[in-house]
Amino acid sequence: MKRILRRLAVMLGLVPSLPYAYPAFDVVTDGGSRFHLVGSIHMGSREMALLPPFTAPANSTGRCAYR
Repeated sequence: MKRILRRLAVMLGLVPSLPYAYPAFDVVTDGGSRFHLVGSIHMGSREMALLPPFTAPANSTGRCAYR
């Protein structure tokens, strides 16, 4: 039960997700899709497209806007 409540609180943005040793966000879209977004200046290439707008931080806490 505790695990389910924690997952719900993370999805609602009430508590931060688990910290990672690298820059990352766990993203849950309105449709319920989940993915792990990782970013670094050392990852990717010039051919990679820009990320969609819903991945941009919504405020100074760094939480993503899912709309």
